[in-house]
Amino acid sequence: MRKRALKLYVRIPNFESDVLAWRKKIYDAIVKVQQRSPVKYDQNDKLEVEICLYLVPYKLTTLDLDNRAKDHFRCASRFYA
Repeated sequence: MRKRALKLYVRIPNFESDVLAWRKKIYDAIVKVQQRSPVKYDQNDKLEVEICLYLVPYKLTTLDLDNRAKDHFRCASRFYA
C-alpha cells in the first residue's frame, strides 16, 4: 500500500507590522494551499514544521525571530485544530 502524502509546502507572506493581519494572511495562505492539495491530516498524525526565513541583513537585528516563529506556529495550530 502506498504511503499517503503528508507534506504541505506553503509560501508565507512577508512580515507586516500589523501582526494580527499578518497572522490572518499566513492562515489564509495555508488554507489556500491545503484546498488545492490532496494532503489530508487525521487527528492522530504528528505534525513536523520547518520554517525557513529569508531575511536581508538589517532584518536580522530588527526582528524578534523567536516571536516570528511563534506567530507561524499559532497560525498552523489554528489551521490544524
